[in-house]
Parts: sequence; structure tokens; C-alpha cells
Amino acid sequence: MYFDEALTVFNAHVVPAPRAVVNGTIQVAGETIAIEDGYGYHDHNWGNAGIEGVLKAWHWGRAECGDFTLNFSYIFHDADYGNKVVCKFMLAKDSEILLSTGEGGGTQ
Repeated sequence: MYFDEALTVFNAHVVPAPRAVVNGTIQVAGETIAIEDGYGYHDHNWGNAGIEGVLKAWHWGRAECGDFTLNFSYIFHDADYGNKVVCKFMLAKDSEILLSTGEGGGTQ
């Protein structure tokens, strides 16, 4: 997401592992618990515009139902950046992405 016409102020988001199989251990109250064939999630944000300085709100969610995985976000830019609304949506079945959208337009 660029926040200026020169495309120099930006914040980016990617979900490289929306539903990964994970193995490992975690510790809870001093007890070690083994995790085998569990599900994990990883996303990453980067850029030179901190979200607290350019966004009013960022609503984000993730769900799993059987073989389906859903990730979505609804992002509101603040007034200094045109009140733009960005919608992102990804629906997958197993490892096949059925639908993936990028930026949506509009103002609030």
C-alpha cells in the first residue's frame, strides 16, 4: 500500500504460510508440550510507514473449516491519506487458492 503519489511511503503485508503444518514443542507453566502435525500461521509486515501513522483501523481475521482456509483484512487509511479502504481476501481449499484479491478501492 502506497501512501504518496511518488510511491515512496509504503507499508506491505504478505501471508506466506496461511495454514502450515508445524511440529515442535511449547512450554506452558514450566511444562513442555509436544506438537505434532499442528497448524500454524505466519504473516509479515514491512515498509517505511508505521501503520499507526497512516491507518485509522485494520480489521483482520483468519478461519479454518475442514479443508478450507480463509484470511481477510479491511484496512482504513486515515484522512491524511484520502480515507482509502483496502480489502484483501484469500480462500483456499487444501493447498489450492480458490480466490485471492489485492487492493480494493473506494473511500469511507
